[in-house]
Amino acid sequence: KIYFPIHKMVDSHHRDELFEYGVRLNNLSLGYNILSNDGKDLRDVVSPPNTPTDKVFIKSYHPEWNYSLGDDFLSDVKNQLVIDVIGGELIVNSYDEFPIRFYNSGEITLNTELVSLPNGVDVMLSLNGEIHDLSENQNLIITVGDGDIGQVIIGNSSLLKTNSSFQTPQSFSVSQNYPNPFNPTTEIKFSLPEKNMVTITVYDVVGRIVKNLMHKNKDAGNYSVFWDATNNNGDNVSAGMYMYSVQAGEK
Repeated sequence: KIYFPIHKMVDSHHRDELFEYGVRLNNLSLGYNILSNDGKDLRDVVSPPNTPTDKVFIKSYHPEWNYSLGDDFLSDVKNQLVIDVIGGELIVNSYDEFPIRFYNSGEITLNTELVSLPNGVDVMLSLNGEIHDLSENQNLIITVGDGDIGQVIIGNSSLLKTNSSFQTPQSFSVSQNYPNPFNPTTEIKFSLPEKNMVTITVYDVVGRIVKNLMHKNKDAGNYSVFWDATNNNGDNVSAGMYMYSVQAGEK
């Protein structure tokens, strides 16, 4: 068989071979294999181009990998969770975040299948300032916006209580974009203490608008948005210095 464009096709049989334990979330495979690394490797299967549809769907999302065939993937397979032996018992002592991106706006049912997960491993979804327990609610119905980015979290959920990234912020803040300098994608993080209209804009050095990254209401929480060095027409911008603003309401 010949496939065009050149993307590896993944059927249910091959999906079973991608990881040793993990989660199947709708059409995605997220998990662990001792032969994998935490970056892009052969078990991270790039997605074919999206077909036109009004339905909401998800993809594993890794613009930081700078992969030539795109940022969307059907699988995200990491190496291993950290598991310690304490008092003769195996204790999961870590968690990992698997970024996903939602396409189109509306309701979506997240069907979660837990595959050979060790004892003490939970599966959560961090999205738009809320934490959803996918281990308990394996047919979660949520409403999302086009381009929303969430984190599927696999590991010891009790560790999240000490991680400020998953707690409601106490004040509005914006972090320095990373990486900086960048090529071709950079990430901008910001925190909202309450629901507000958020506007994120990229400017050139003389103050002209280059790209409108966001203009929507967001709930309290911690967020990330990516800029891929394109303008509002979808054209690549030239190398140089750019500025961005993140405005929440009147702040």
